[in-house]
Amino acid sequence: MKQPNILWIMADDLGMGELSYLGSSYISTPAIDELAKSGLSFSNAYAGYTVCAPSRATLFTGRNSGHLAGAPAGWPLLPRLLQDAGYETAAFGKSAPMDVVDPGVPDLQWGLPTTHGFDHFLGQPN
Repeated sequence: MKQPNILWIMADDLGMGELSYLGSSYISTPAIDELAKSGLSFSNAYAGYTVCAPSRATLFTGRNSGHLAGAPAGWPLLPRLLQDAGYETAAFGKSAPMDVVDPGVPDLQWGLPTTHGFDHFLGQPN
């Protein structure tokens, strides 16, 4: 059986009240509107933290925000688990604070998602 594709869109600081398909006139969200129109809409979700970087870190580690600092070296990260399962991984945009997520990596490489399980990265290391 072929593995399903996984596409995770994490729109930092975007609230449901800001989506145009739900009636917002402040910003236009045509791509999200199209996903919703095709039947893909999530209206009940939990963010790992109230601001962007720690929230991304909770996603990558599976740890709650109270346990991000001091994560053990070698802690299983979501992108590495996906690689181990045969997926090709990529990240675009902002990355998590990888020094907190994976403290065992040398200082000069801490911010690069490609040293933490992403095959490809295009964006801003946090």
